This record gives sequence, structure tokens and C-alpha cells, in this order.
Amino acid sequence: MHNTGYIAGDNGMLLKTTNSGLSWDSLNSYLNYRLSDVEFINELTGFAGGRYGYILKTTNGGIDWDSSRLEPGLFSSNINEFYFLNENTGFAGCNSWDIYKTTNQGQSWILKTNFGSASPIFAFHFFNEDNGIATASNGYLLRTTNGGENWTQGESLSSSDLYDITFVNQSTGYIVSEGFYENPNIFKSTNSGANWQKQNFRLFTGGHLFGIINIDDTTLVSVGTKGTVIKTYSGGEPVNIPLISSEIPTSFSLYQNYPNPFNPITKIRFSIPSQSDLSLAVYDILGRKIETLFSGNQPSGTYEFKWDASRFSSGVYFYRLEAGNFVQTRKMLLIK
Repeated sequence: MHNTGYIAGDNGMLLKTTNSGLSWDSLNSYLNYRLSDVEFINELTGFAGGRYGYILKTTNGGIDWDSSRLEPGLFSSNINEFYFLNENTGFAGCNSWDIYKTTNQGQSWILKTNFGSASPIFAFHFFNEDNGIATASNGYLLRTTNGGENWTQGESLSSSDLYDITFVNQSTGYIVSEGFYENPNIFKSTNSGANWQKQNFRLFTGGHLFGIINIDDTTLVSVGTKGTVIKTYSGGEPVNIPLISSEIPTSFSLYQNYPNPFNPITKIRFSIPSQSDLSLAVYDILGRKIETLFSGNQPSGTYEFKWDASRFSSGVYFYRLEAGNFVQTRKMLLIK
């Protein structure tokens, strides 16, 4: 299923790709209401759910969807998220802090918790068949130690809604949240979710972060409002740019990389005359940002960043420095 994916959206929209997203086919969902999530437990069986507690099921890869489940009120409120531990056991997170559980591939669902609030459940993660976490509104976490039969309200990480959760391994996990004054939060745990620390970063586009996925233990991608896509190669930890001179420069400068052409490592040097919020990023020949090398606040001085382009193909690339009102772009050539 590496090439197959699904999208759910407004007006009952369901889309399917079988070529890694190069093209998408529309599926008939028989529904005109918003669908918030679509989840497959194997190549053929999947669920879609959304507004008013509507739930759809397919057993043939999305070609047909079971319309007998279209009656409203199957769940008590809007469905936000499906999560399956295996082909039989799964959970549905809804508004009003409702969590439903199935043990028979969604043939029936049983309400397992309701805290009497209008707050939504957004996402789940289970470490094993017994221990799991659910993210909720107002920064709250819910926890279970008996396979989702009972849930307890845990700590609140912030006043913002916690929209998504992912763990890159058994110990290290991340949660993304709603924006507060257009500054969303990312929380990181290194002890299997027992404690969470807010990561320091600045998101220049503002807005909310709704989803996060991991590619490997240190590479993650998060998406949000206003077309926001952010990526880290360091597990979200700060990337240090070596200071090569503390002498205060007289002006902002972005120097030509060296060596140039290069394979696959080159050095990018720049100078800033005063402490500044800055961003150093690399773009491809089409003007698409392919990597943010640094984003943050740095004191005055001259810095040098070593860029490893081993995962990119040969070609022309551009690197761009933004610091206050200063913006400069230079060209470099990767030859393999």
C-alpha cells in the first residue's frame, strides 16, 4: 500500500491515489456532509467519518461504501479521528470527549468515555495493546492502561487544542497544536509520553498545525493553515550555526558558497551586524523550498553553515538569507 492513499473532505469528498499522489480519483461516498478522517486497516477495509456522527465503511478498497451506516447518531457527535490497533480493534475520537471502541472491525462500536464536555478528541497513539494516549481540546491528554476500556484525564500541556500526535520510536513523540496569537506549539516527549516539553521555534506564516508525521527518527513534517508545511531533520532540536568571527560586521552579507560546484558538501557564510531573527533556506530550480537550514535568532557576527546535499540530485540550487529587511539569494551547483 506504499503507493495508495486517501483524502477525506467537505461535502462527502473522498479521493484515492494509487501512484503516490501523482493523480487522484474521486470516490462516491453517498454523503453531502463533511468527512474529517479516512482510515484503512488493510488494503480493502476502511472507514470514513465526520459531521453528525456519520460513518462509512468499505470492504473493497473504497470502490463502494456501506450506505446502511449513513443514519445520523450512530455516534453521538462529530467524528474527528479513527485509530486501529489491529484489524479488529479500533477507536473513534469524537466531539464531547467521546471515545468509541470496536473489537469486530467496526461492526459495532461501544462508548468508552464521556467527560460531559463539548471538547473534541483529536488523535490517538498506543504504545502496546494496553497503554495509550488521546489528545483533546484545551491542551488535555487522556490516558488508558487497559486497552481503552477506561480513560483518565491527564495533564494539560497548554490552553490550545492538541490536534495530532506521532511517535518516532517507543520513547520519542511529538504533539502539534492550535495557534495562539498565530504561534502554534510543538511538544516533544523523550520518555514515552510521561512528560512533554514545548519546543522553541518560530513559524513565520502563523496559523495552526493540524498534522504531523515522521519519516524517520529525526525527520518529521507538519502541516497546517495558510498552506503551512514545516520540516525538521534534527528531531526539532535547535541547529547551531558555527560562529567564525565575533567581530561586528558593518552590514548584512551573504557570501558565495564554497566549493562551488560541490559534491555533496558545501559551506555557506553570512554576516549580520546586529542580533536578528533570520532564516536561511535552500530552493530548487523551480523556486520550491526544499530545506530550511536555520530559522531563529542569532547575535551579530559572521557564521558559516555546512550543507550536506547527499540526498538531492545534481542541478542548480539557490540559497536565500532573510534577516529583518535584508533579503539576498545566491546560486550554487551540485554535481554528482
